[in-house]
Amino acid sequence: MPEAAKSNGFDAEKLKRWIGEIDRHKADMLSKQGEYMKYCRDKREMINKVFELAGNDGVPKRALKAHLKMRDLQAKAEAVLEGLEEEDQESVELIREALGGLSDLPLGQAAVQKAEETQTQKNVKALKKGIKGIVGMPGADDEGEAGDVRPRFLRGKDEQPQPPAA
Repeated sequence: MPEAAKSNGFDAEKLKRWIGEIDRHKADMLSKQGEYMKYCRDKREMINKVFELAGNDGVPKRALKAHLKMRDLQAKAEAVLEGLEEEDQESVELIREALGGLSDLPLGQAAVQKAEETQTQKNVKALKKGIKGIVGMPGADDEGEAGDVRPRFLRGKDEQPQPPAA
């Protein structure tokens, strides 16, 4: 009886040879993968040494890492946009404008946050000024009343209204 008949129609010697060849290729891949992983590990160590040197030179390491990460993310975002067809790129820009321009990007978010903080600070200053902070309010220009917005008759008894200067 032929060999192929004993193994459901496949020649065992040929199968062993093909499987052996596949296994050799896989072993080569694993070897190259190990070499690559070692190469990357060595490069990461070099990068960490550069961060250490930068830190010793007065550059905050976390800030530097954050900057590099933001730059990499920005490049990825730009690559996504460039990968789109022109019509889709225009649609993305329209969507961004509708949502507030660049407010979805880190720099835009920082600008929006700064503007909100500035407006909040202005509002707090206006409240601290009291009536002077309210434009067009009667008595807003009176001297000595900037910190107390209460009517004169509600202020302390020790504070008597002064007659207008002649």
